[in-house]
Amino acid sequence: MAAGSLRLIAASLLPWVQQRQTFGAPIGSRELVQRRLGGRAARIVACDALTAWTAQLLDQGYRGELECVTAKVFGSEAVKEATVDVLLKTHGGRALLAGNLFTEALWDLLAPTVYEGENEILTLGYFRTLARRAQLATVMLVVSRYADRQSDPWVRQAGVCAALELGARLTGAPPTGEIYHWVTELGRAVAEEQFPVGRDAERGAVVMAEPLTGENACAETSSGPEA
Repeated sequence: MAAGSLRLIAASLLPWVQQRQTFGAPIGSRELVQRRLGGRAARIVACDALTAWTAQLLDQGYRGELECVTAKVFGSEAVKEATVDVLLKTHGGRALLAGNLFTEALWDLLAPTVYEGENEILTLGYFRTLARRAQLATVMLVVSRYADRQSDPWVRQAGVCAALELGARLTGAPPTGEIYHWVTELGRAVAEEQFPVGRDAERGAVVMAEPLTGENACAETSSGPEA
């Protein structure tokens, strides 16, 4: 949507910058106007690139939350900038006349900045999520390097399982069969006491209910239906 709006803005400017003259030359030959047009062309390509990037990630099964926020905020802000700083300023007073793109489509051009949440709020959420991802990436790196230095194979495998699980959370990809296999194998080693849980770790006791005898058994039996 942003890329399309930017194309409309650029296209609407072309007849005016070719017709309007100052000091005997079209304003399209002025560096100020050329920089404005060139900047819109750059933003169009940037929005196209973000669209292709996020679409590819979604097609591959990723959540793409940060990527979609990035595309939405960048694209809508690019359109807002083009609307106010390029479309309005280049057309001047003509922008307020009926039939001009600025007057006819102002709502459509600016509304995306608040669709799916105000850009400032989305940006705060973006940085929060980005910080969380940075934390996950840091932990994944530390765990991987630590596990690589261990001599016990089950400790190394536990580190690999932790790193793989963190990597899946980091990318938003679903856990693979390999992750399930490694974690299951590790769990079997723990159950068979092959994984060193720690020499000083106190073993839990198996708590069972004592069998009921005599009067206690009769009381329990008689109170059962009423309970």
